[in-house]
Amino acid sequence: MTDIDPIAFTSQLQEILARYITTSASVSPACAPLLAKALAERLQKQKLVKGPFVESLPDFVKAGSIRELVDAGEMHELWGALQNSRDGKALYGRPLHLHQAAAIGRNENYLVATGTGSGKTESFLFPLIDDLFREGDFKRPGVRAILVYPLNALANDQMHRIARLLFESSAILA
Repeated sequence: MTDIDPIAFTSQLQEILARYITTSASVSPACAPLLAKALAERLQKQKLVKGPFVESLPDFVKAGSIRELVDAGEMHELWGALQNSRDGKALYGRPLHLHQAAAIGRNENYLVATGTGSGKTESFLFPLIDDLFREGDFKRPGVRAILVYPLNALANDQMHRIARLLFESSAILA
């Protein structure tokens, strides 16, 4: 992930939008130079982009990392493969949110209701994967879990995310 300068991004977006409007207006500087000049001047004065806006969200209460939960025997040792890759190493050592860690090892239904970007997916995905690790026998074919999503776009995004976790970044099952 790269850092974005919100001030510079706003400026660049303003310039891009002004060029787009100028181009889509089809005012030819050769055929109508005064009109083209007036349009360009008007667009320079116009604020096409508002912001940037900054939103502060409180952080969630933290629990142990996957590494700590593996060391404590609360998560399967196969999670240790995460530390062998660049992306997985950060995930392996990063503290989980309390609601994510609380879901690990539960043998009952539970509901996680929290905001966007708060780790709801990990609240079911980590326990699910941990259960599959404990079940073992990865070579045996068959359906072990069914994930249902309300939108195809979300399902596709999650499929790629899960595949990266299990196969690409961590080599857990590779």
